[in-house]
Amino acid sequence: MDKIYKILTKSEYNKFKEEKVFHGSELDLKDGYIHLSFEQQTKRTLEKFFAGQSDLYILSFSQDLPHLKIESLKGPGSEEFPHLYGSLRWNDVLEVSKI
Repeated sequence: MDKIYKILTKSEYNKFKEEKVFHGSELDLKDGYIHLSFEQQTKRTLEKFFAGQSDLYILSFSQDLPHLKIESLKGPGSEEFPHLYGSLRWNDVLEVSKI
């Protein structure tokens, strides 16, 4: 089974673990969907959006999530990314790793 990944700050992770639902980060809420990554994209996501931050967590999920869409970004060299139009549920977490 192919997995998709979400990187969270410590405060986002703690809130998700406590509330059992994650509606998205500030960027996710602004864009209207939860940004996720395929495994090969996680390093670039970390470098682009989380540079210099510590206490990060990476959570894996199945690609079978309801309301998940694989979408291409516009522009040169665009690639496909998983976007979730809904919320992540704690019960859907497959693995958690501290980065």
